[in-house]
Amino acid sequence: MPKRCRGEPQGDTSSSSSSIKNPCIVVFDLETIGLIQHAYGYTRDEKIRNLDISCLSVLTIDSEAFLNDLDGTAIDAGTMKTYWGERTHMDADDTTRECGFGPVLELFDQAELIVGYNCISFDFQVLRKHYPLDAEARFQRHLAKTHDVFDRVRKSTGVWFKLDVLLGHNGLAQKSGDGL
Repeated sequence: MPKRCRGEPQGDTSSSSSSIKNPCIVVFDLETIGLIQHAYGYTRDEKIRNLDISCLSVLTIDSEAFLNDLDGTAIDAGTMKTYWGERTHMDADDTTRECGFGPVLELFDQAELIVGYNCISFDFQVLRKHYPLDAEARFQRHLAKTHDVFDRVRKSTGVWFKLDVLLGHNGLAQKSGDGL
């Protein structure tokens, strides 16, 4: 089996990210290599930024179908892709960044809404090094159209719920692993 390139999707590759015709919602999650406490850096933020991505999964849902969804089939009709990463290497002077998750960034560009769980303070911070150096405005646009479910629940309740707790409480399937 040939080795997958960084950022190459697993699963249906018949349609590229640039072929999205209707406005879409992108739901994403990433898993990292290693744990925050084992990453290098002095602060928690530095440690998060220094983690590498193991895999990043995205579900793309047609916005109109989702808004008109009366029977719950819009999510089932969405397109799910997983992108596998390798360690990101930067030059010592931090001038070269490999952007292996470019297709995901393109999906974020096209999305009306980006949804994740703890994605603003974790996932986006890990993913940030995969943006080109001159793309701060692009990064900020992506954050501006993001709905972070964790952030919303935490601000409403003052409690830091694990995703499995919320899924179980709502009768939904829980995560099959913990990313380790």
